[in-house]
Amino acid sequence: MLLSKEKVVRSEPQAILETIFAGMSHAAREDVTSPVIGPLANSAYGPELIRTLEQYLADNLNVSQAAKHLYLHRNTLLYRLAKIRSLTGLDPRNFEQALELKLALLLWQQNNGQNSGGFLRRGKNLGAEPAKYALR
Repeated sequence: MLLSKEKVVRSEPQAILETIFAGMSHAAREDVTSPVIGPLANSAYGPELIRTLEQYLADNLNVSQAAKHLYLHRNTLLYRLAKIRSLTGLDPRNFEQALELKLALLLWQQNNGQNSGGFLRRGKNLGAEPAKYALR
C-alpha cells in the first residue's frame, strides 16, 4: 500500500519490493545475495534447488502444494528444503528465514536480469516440469 496526497493506492507485493530495492546498487545487492543464493546457485543441483525454493515460497511455505506443483513426492521436497538449509544456513520452513531467502532470491533475480517467474504470486505453478532425476 502506497500513500499519495489524494488516496491510498494498493500495489502488488513485487512492485513494492522493486521500489524498495530500486535504490540499491548492483554491488550492494551482490553483498546481500552472495552468501544466501551463491551456495545454491553453485551447487551441483543449483537450478533444481532454486526452482524448488521459488515454488515453495510461491505456495506460502506449503510443502504439499509445492510438491504437487513441482511433480515431486512430499518427502523429496522435504529433502530439498533440508539441502537448502544445509547450503545456506537458513531454514526455509521458518517464516523469518524464508523471508530472508525470498528477499535474497528476488534481489539475485533482479541483478541477473531475470524475471522472478512469478515467485511472489501465491499458489501458482511456476511452470515446473516433472523432475527428470532425484536430487541426492
